Amino acid sequence: MLGIYLNLVLIALAVLSLAAGISFCINASSPRYIRHYTLFFGIASALICGGYALMAFTPDTDKAWIPRLVGLYGVDVFLLMEFTFLMTDMKIPTSKKYFPSGAFGVYLILDMMIHGDKNTLAFIRDFGFTYYVPVNSSSHLFHYSYVTVIGITLFVCAIFWYRKASIRRDKLFIIKIVSANFLILFSAIPDIMGSRIDSCYRSVGYCTAFAIVFFMWWQAVSIQSEFTPTIKNISKDIFNTLDIPVFIFNLDQSVTVFNLQAKKLLLDCDSQSVNECSLSDIFVMTDVEIMHLLARSRRGEDSFITVTSRLTQKKLNLKCTVKLDFTNEPYCVVGTISQLKEEYKKE
Repeated sequence: MLGIYLNLVLIALAVLSLAAGISFCINASSPRYIRHYTLFFGIASALICGGYALMAFTPDTDKAWIPRLVGLYGVDVFLLMEFTFLMTDMKIPTSKKYFPSGAFGVYLILDMMIHGDKNTLAFIRDFGFTYYVPVNSSSHLFHYSYVTVIGITLFVCAIFWYRKASIRRDKLFIIKIVSANFLILFSAIPDIMGSRIDSCYRSVGYCTAFAIVFFMWWQAVSIQSEFTPTIKNISKDIFNTLDIPVFIFNLDQSVTVFNLQAKKLLLDCDSQSVNECSLSDIFVMTDVEIMHLLARSRRGEDSFITVTSRLTQKKLNLKCTVKLDFTNEPYCVVGTISQLKEEYKKE
């Protein structure tokens, strides 16, 4: 039963890896190549965990090699993608990336043909699931030669990558990625040792290790993306550091967001809660005036009116800019406040 539960966990990890990779690629503010690599790593992790889990649940031992081949492909691709990412992030010229990437690509194909052959392993159905034991030591050796060569190459490249990084944040990112990859090395020991360690669960260890490496990668690049200078990342800081009072309200006049200047100008912080404000709470406006303003906003029309602050009793200019959703329908209004010329002169 333990083997069944462990392989169910692998299926869950496969689904989570794929979902995390797709979500990051769509929503993150990182550079395009990092978003794409995260997607590819997520797909590779899903292939590894899903492939070996499906192998375990395949009742026909003559067909168990097919999902196992899918898992092996995920392993080889994951390692190759790590290498190509290092080359890309280190800004190695494209002409210099062709040979090593092509060499590892050829090695990957040969590994799929030799170590992925259905006669390389003997599949055994026991305890309610299917597992394998190596029967061809030469193909086993070939596979781990590929893993060793690309592993050493990755480690050497990572050292140069670390030395080249000038920002402490980038150095910490590199340390996380390199440290995570040692999990793969340690998790592969049962498979390398062969029959001397229980064969039933040998695939579970390194599948889980690849998934952990992916999620550590996902967490590291998610943190990195927060410091990418994009509109999405800096818009909140810009909003709060503007000298102009700005607030946002919806089409039932509930005010949802204030920047710091708007809070100082319009709110009595001791008695008013930001989450409970409406236009009538912060401005001296009649119900008819509010109704006309909201009616124009619902039609998608901007407004420019003069209002009086309840807090200071000063007259202010209020510019209302309507924001539209993807169906071209209004969903909120951005209010920008400026002082009247005569009020400004008094100050």
